[in-house]
This record gives sequence, C-alpha cells and structure tokens, in this order.
Amino acid sequence: MKYHQGLLGLVLLALTATGCGSDAPQAKNLEEIYAEKGIPVKVKPVSQTPFSVYEHYFATLSGIEESSEFAPISDKIEQVYAKVGDYVRKGQVIITFPSDNPSTQYYQLKESFENAEKTYNRLISVYEKGGVSRQDFDNAKTQFEVAKANWESIKQSIEVEAPISGIVTKINVQPSDNVEKEDELFTISKMNQLKATILVPEKHIVLYEVGQKAIARWNGKELQGKVTRVNRTITPQKQAFEVKLAFDNPGVIFQTGITADVDVEVYEKAAALAINRSNLIERQNQHWVFIAQGDSALLKPVALGKSNGVKVEITEGLTPGEKLITEGQLLLSQGKKINIQN
Repeated sequence: MKYHQGLLGLVLLALTATGCGSDAPQAKNLEEIYAEKGIPVKVKPVSQTPFSVYEHYFATLSGIEESSEFAPISDKIEQVYAKVGDYVRKGQVIITFPSDNPSTQYYQLKESFENAEKTYNRLISVYEKGGVSRQDFDNAKTQFEVAKANWESIKQSIEVEAPISGIVTKINVQPSDNVEKEDELFTISKMNQLKATILVPEKHIVLYEVGQKAIARWNGKELQGKVTRVNRTITPQKQAFEVKLAFDNPGVIFQTGITADVDVEVYEKAAALAINRSNLIERQNQHWVFIAQGDSALLKPVALGKSNGVKVEITEGLTPGEKLITEGQLLLSQGKKINIQN
C-alpha cells in the first residue's frame, strides 16, 4: 500500500506541472518518471539473526506419571475419601469396601494376626532369658510374619490406597456403587510435568533428537518442554515413529487429557542470514534477490538453506550490511535506477 502511495505522489507531482497554461510542459508518464527519479523501493539491511524451524503436531497431554487402581474384590463401595482435583499422598486411603465381606475373612485374619503378634512379642523376652528353644521362637516368628502378611494383604483389599502422590484426575465410583473385581476405581497423576507422544513420518525422523525444544499451546497459554525419547523402530499400525515429549506445568496451567498444538524445534541457528520468502525472485530455476547499490538495483543469485514457511535461510549470495530490496522489486531489472523510500 505504501509503495503505491509513493507512486501516486510522484504521478501527481508530474501532473501538477501541466496545470499552469498551454506553455507548461506535457505530463510525464510513469516510465519517464521512473527513468528520471528512479523506481520507488524500500530496503532493509541484511543482518544475522536467530533462526529456527519447527514441525507442528496435535498431541494429547497427560501427567508425567499416572497410576490407576482397580477393585481388588467384587463388592459395594463403602466410602470415597477424595474427589477429583484433590492432592493425595502415596499410601493415603482413597476408597474402602465393607469389612464384613465373607470372601475376605477380614475379622478372622485380623484376629489371627493380633494373636500371633502377642505370642511373638511375649516370646522375645522369654527367648532372651533362655526360657524357650530357638526352634519354638523361630516358629512363633514365622507364624507372626505369615499372619502379618495375610492381614496386610486383605487390609489392602478393603482399604484401597493411592499408589503414588499426586492429583486425583478421575474417580469412577461413589458410595454404594456395586463393582466387579478389576473394575477401574480412580486415577492419580503427577501434573507438575506433562507428557505427550507425537507420530513422526519416516522421512522426517532424522530431524529429531533428545533435548530438542518443544512448545505446547492451548487456549492462549503455552508450556515449554523438550524431546525426551526418539524411537528408532517404526510403529507398524501407524507407519510412523513415536517421539516422546515432556513439558513443565508449573501451577498446573494445563489439565490432563487436553489436545494441544505442539511445535518441536528441529533446526536452530543462533546467527543466520534469513529473509522473507516474499523477497525472493525465481527465474530459470534459480533464486535471486535485488540489493541496492547506490541508486541502482543489483540482481544477485542466492542459495537457500532451511525454511520455516515465512522465512528462508540464505547460505550463499548475501553479506551482512548489504541493502536488500524488500518492496518494489517486481518492477526492477538489472541496473535499473531506484529511489529508496525508507
């Protein structure tokens, strides 16, 4: 738009000169104005800047560590001691079943354990005084350990504990629900970090390596992360390679289960000569650019490197400090007079 406004100003200036009577010189056309004043252009100094190429994916995020618990027995849920969003610690009781379920023998095993414990504790001091044989003592100790293991096992069937510390992200039951053995009860996630898996096509997998920068975006927010694993065996069902990512999630900005936009930095150069692709001119299977040399346009061939869509890296043909013509180049040819409008 600014380029056309510049042209219009030059044309109006030429036309004004014709309005002072019949003796005034005739208006000049654009070609004559360009020949006299130069073709209006804009330039930008060539400089080295950071340059990156990203590949884009969609991925579902989940807690960096997740664990679910399943019903150890078939019975009715007695109590649920947590809700979704609660932070719980490993070993904390989350769900209980009735202790009078005949299949658990809860009270019998509890009594057996308590009796074995009393007997063993009593024999410790007796054995130390030589009042009981080593074999009798060892037998009592073995009976105590067996009774304790049986009791703890059945107690875990009645009191279902959190397998890890983290946030409760799913609870599938409520008090009085009837469940079958192995039904999923709840899920706990560590959400200070999130993980994701992307499927990378075969021709792109060579670009990936552990430690590369990754960004997850969702609902106007973003998380910083990195590549944590690159599988080098193709997944037959998907005909692609799995790449694992991890993202820091301070303050639990993102929730588990969301589908985020994920970008992975597959190429990075701290100081690159990169220009907008729109500044390139393609002629005879060769890429060119115009640079300003005094008041003339110089057409130079360039070699291209990596591209991120908008910008492209120039590996040969440009030098820092040269004035790249960024607007008006479509009207130019080698050696044409220019009028820099910056």
